[in-house]
Amino acid sequence: MKILKICYEFPPLGGGGAKVVDGLARELVKQGHEVDLVTMGFRGLPRKETVAGIQIHRIPCIRTKKSMCYSPEMGPYILFAIPTILNLMKTNNYELNHTHFIFPDGIIANIIYQITGLPYILTAHGSDVRGYNPDRFKTQHKLLSPVWKKVVREASKITCPSETLE
Repeated sequence: MKILKICYEFPPLGGGGAKVVDGLARELVKQGHEVDLVTMGFRGLPRKETVAGIQIHRIPCIRTKKSMCYSPEMGPYILFAIPTILNLMKTNNYELNHTHFIFPDGIIANIIYQITGLPYILTAHGSDVRGYNPDRFKTQHKLLSPVWKKVVREASKITCPSETLE
């Protein structure tokens, strides 16, 4: 199976969610699947590389820290990830889009779905879930509530790594 993964955090960027994405992608490759991962770039990281069989495509961004991404840094990522993914789709017949994090990646997955019809599975990881971490993205959850609901409603499936998130 040819799988597209979208996640703004992938090692060395991010925390626990990034490690989950890395582990899942590696396991999919071990099982014989082809995996393309679209993620945020960061200074010093190559735009394209292959790690453990995962084809990584990094989007140039304004991210300032490896361990944390702030809302204003997500906007350019969303804008530039969409044409990158559409370009990848010209030469790759993806059967599935497995996207991690409702914000910002679910927005990208939903737009790609609207344009191409490629279904997406969404994995929620924490701060992207309203009320889970009330100190993070509180204002964004209020402002983007209609978008959040649309992204979640139109996902083919939603997975969560814990009952608390579910």
